[in-house]
Amino acid sequence: MYARPDRRYEGDLAESPFSQVTEHPSAVRRAVRRLWTPATVVGYLRSTSFARPALFGDRHARFEAEAQQLLEHHSERGGLIEDAVFTVLLARRTAGDA
Repeated sequence: MYARPDRRYEGDLAESPFSQVTEHPSAVRRAVRRLWTPATVVGYLRSTSFARPALFGDRHARFEAEAQQLLEHHSERGGLIEDAVFTVLLARRTAGDA
């Protein structure tokens, strides 16, 4: 089960040798809207490390069938909308660090 991190990446970077952290929202922050079908979501899951077929053994076909059914139930007119925002962080070493 996914657990949200206790803090943001900026905090991890600030405590690392790459402690000069800047965010460039105006230049690199992009909102992306994707339309997925239940079948494309199941295909995507098959390609991930957390839902790859080998993790399920002989239960993989059942997992995909149940996922497909659940996604079809929640899709509107055959589509599932994903709204995502990407933010780029630039982290540099402080002056004098090698």
